Amino acid sequence: MTDNIIAIYHPTNPAWPATLRVRLVCVSGSDQSEPSRYMWTADGAGNGTKDATINAAAMAPRQAYATRRGAIAAAERRGWVVRKTNN
Repeated sequence: MTDNIIAIYHPTNPAWPATLRVRLVCVSGSDQSEPSRYMWTADGAGNGTKDATINAAAMAPRQAYATRRGAIAAAERRGWVVRKTNN
């Protein structure tokens, strides 16, 4: 069983879906010479539609973070609600 960290955002724009989701992923270089980084992605986050995925990607924090906690704190500062789920 693995833990997934999902962030949920409820935009105020009525033209957008009511709920947007992004998923935290760990990214590492192919040669392992650089430390792993954490980034938010809308792919595979369960948005349901292509438009919602595009909107979520546009609203998500775009920087790579050195720690998982840093990535979570950045999302929370931007109004995302972060949850841990089990798969």
